[in-house]
Amino acid sequence: MLVAHEPPLFELLPERDHWRDVIRDVESAYREGGSAAAGQVLGAALAMSGSPTDEAEGEGDGAERVPGGGEAPAELDPETAAMLGRFAANNEFFLEFEVPPFARYTPDGDALKAGSARIVPAAGTVSDGEPPARAAYAVGGLLGVPVATFPGDHGGFGMETAAFARRLDDVLRSA
Repeated sequence: MLVAHEPPLFELLPERDHWRDVIRDVESAYREGGSAAAGQVLGAALAMSGSPTDEAEGEGDGAERVPGGGEAPAELDPETAAMLGRFAANNEFFLEFEVPPFARYTPDGDALKAGSARIVPAAGTVSDGEPPARAAYAVGGLLGVPVATFPGDHGGFGMETAAFARRLDDVLRSA
């Protein structure tokens, strides 16, 4: 079984041409300014809940945000600081090598339906209407299967770990 939580399959969205432009801009920003610049371009285009752009649009409470929409503590404990260091290193690879091909990929619905793995598209309850969540619903339409909803947003697995894990367990057991 594959649980595809908010897959970045922008080619399935009606505004795929917009996302093609965004990904070209992300690649250009990466070449010119590295992962921080590319991440800003991608984050602004996605405009997802918990993103740094929430504050700029007056939606945030002024607290610094971390991946998954959580609030950053005033001082980081060593474990969290190490995790954020790994995240920064992974972000380099993610923005240079993962984002462009993922965003350009169009799945073959017939091939996926013919395969032996059950595919469950999934979306966070808080990210309703955001591009990756809409992509999950597009996958559901492509495959003719319902979308499983999970607690939280795109990063709900990190910020609502226990509730997310319980829901994942329910989905996996329903196979």
